[in-house]
Amino acid sequence: MGWCSVALAPVAMVASVWCLTVALFNLHSPHERLAVGLAAVSHESAGIWIRAPGLSSAIVVHCVESTGQCRSHRASLDPSAPSSIVPLLSLKPSTRYVFRVLSDDAAGLEASGTLTTSPPPGARTEVSISLGSCVTLVNPLFELGILRFWARARNSLLDPSAPAVALILGDAVYADPVGIWPRPPLEQLYRQLLYDRAFMALTRSTPLYAMFDDHELSNNYEGGPATLAYQESIERAWHDALGSRNPPRLRSGAQSARHFLLTVGDVELFVLDTRTCRSPLD
Repeated sequence: MGWCSVALAPVAMVASVWCLTVALFNLHSPHERLAVGLAAVSHESAGIWIRAPGLSSAIVVHCVESTGQCRSHRASLDPSAPSSIVPLLSLKPSTRYVFRVLSDDAAGLEASGTLTTSPPPGARTEVSISLGSCVTLVNPLFELGILRFWARARNSLLDPSAPAVALILGDAVYADPVGIWPRPPLEQLYRQLLYDRAFMALTRSTPLYAMFDDHELSNNYEGGPATLAYQESIERAWHDALGSRNPPRLRSGAQSARHFLLTVGDVELFVLDTRTCRSPLD
């Protein structure tokens, strides 16, 4: 009996950790509410990424910070879509704007942020770019606030040297299990990221661009775009949360590849999709 108890103790411990993890995910699942962030920003336009489930329209106000000159319009949203991109057009180059998004319903939800348009194409420019990946590597710790990749972003927002561009190079969420941790629903993984306070603070003032890698699908993924996992994770969940913020994907090469070109003044950054067309590892 003693040997049996000793042998079963590790199993019971793992089972307890597993159950506790699932419970924590359920207890700390973020509530659906208005979330906004920056999408692609150029010298004359900007995209405002809006997640407002069930909302059919919103009022978007943007003002030149230095003069207070403002414009507003009512933007139509798709209430059945997880997110929408609202374009702001005819902006001035190298100009800082303040924007607000207000829900056009009785809820009275509001979110605000800032954006700075880039210099005109070809203008000599020094650009600070923040690069990162593996944002939610250990999901339970991230959810509890113990391990957050973007935690320092809140301080850098007050620094004039804060990055002009934020680029996630892949593995924004881990859709495949890591060690003993279970895999929560894919939509919940993205909600945890999108409603994280530090992540929202960063993306409300810094344009966010993203590429996916293997862990949005499965470890060392090489299956291409034809698999169900690719369609569910990349074509739907990743695109709604992150990919829709990118500039239009380049049409050269494979039609399903999501390469894109990011231009800030005379700086061009070509971001490759290394998973869609990946050769087998062996």
